Amino acid sequence: MESQYKLHLPESHVNILRVVSAIAWADGNLSEEESDLLINEFNQDLPPDPSPLIFLEDTPPLFSNLLDYPEVSEQLSQRISGELALKEILVEYKYKPIPLPILVDKLKTEEDRCLALKLAYMVMTASSDESEELVTTEEKKVYRQLVNLLNLKEDLVKEIELQANEDLEEFQHPFQAFISHLKKAIGLY
Repeated sequence: MESQYKLHLPESHVNILRVVSAIAWADGNLSEEESDLLINEFNQDLPPDPSPLIFLEDTPPLFSNLLDYPEVSEQLSQRISGELALKEILVEYKYKPIPLPILVDKLKTEEDRCLALKLAYMVMTASSDESEELVTTEEKKVYRQLVNLLNLKEDLVKEIELQANEDLEEFQHPFQAFISHLKKAIGLY
């Protein structure tokens, strides 16, 4: 499938996204929380957001037209195109599912396997379904299959899941995470 949006992702990241898509679509739904989480995690692969320094240089009027600032308009267009291309990879799985064993075989390094597991765990626990159940039975089943296929040591899986929980908490509640880190840094707990 040829994408209409421009984004160059390393092949390893595309493979990881496809693995994570299997988890995301296990319950039949790709939630906004799940796709936002993945956009955040692959932020370094996306074109940068428009630079706030451009706005500081000329101090544009509050309701100025972006077309008056072609550099900002171009950066914004590239960023939006990148995010849409990333979402397109996620949505593609719904229409062209690839068996999980084939996807996992494409993960060549242990680092990629660990990142795939971490992101799959985060996606699985990122949003609840209509009945407010955090993790659905379908997601648990596909996640367990992924864990088995990745063939990582059990203590490494637990460590990755713990890190994923911490990262997810930071993503979902950035201010609370900042306060928690601050308390740890000054020795309050």
